[in-house]
Amino acid sequence: VSENAVSGHIQLLVPGETACFACAPPL
Repeated sequence: VSENAVSGHIQLLVPGETACFACAPPL
Protein backbone atom coordinates (compact mmCIF):
# COMPACT_ATOMS: atom_id res chain seq x y z
CA VAL A 1 0.00 0.00 0.00
CA SER A 2 2.88 2.33 0.78
CA GLU A 3 4.29 2.00 -2.72
CA ASN A 4 0.86 2.57 -4.25
CA ALA A 5 0.33 5.68 -2.14
CA VAL A 6 3.71 7.08 -3.15
CA SER A 7 3.03 6.37 -6.82
CA GLY A 8 -0.37 8.06 -6.59
CA HIS A 9 1.16 11.11 -4.91
CA ILE A 10 3.90 11.38 -7.52
CA GLN A 11 1.33 11.08 -10.31
CA LEU A 12 -0.92 13.68 -8.66
CA LEU A 13 1.97 16.02 -7.87
CA VAL A 14 4.33 16.35 -10.83
CA PRO A 15 7.26 17.17 -8.50
CA GLY A 16 8.14 13.61 -7.50
CA GLU A 17 10.87 14.90 -5.19
CA THR A 18 8.38 16.74 -2.96
CA ALA A 19 5.81 13.95 -3.09
CA CYS A 20 8.43 11.30 -2.35
CA PHE A 21 9.89 13.31 0.52
CA ALA A 22 6.43 13.97 2.02
CA CYS A 23 5.40 10.33 1.60
CA ALA A 24 8.67 8.51 2.29
CA PRO A 25 12.46 9.07 2.27
CA PRO A 26 14.10 9.28 -1.17
CA LEU A 27 15.15 5.78 -2.21
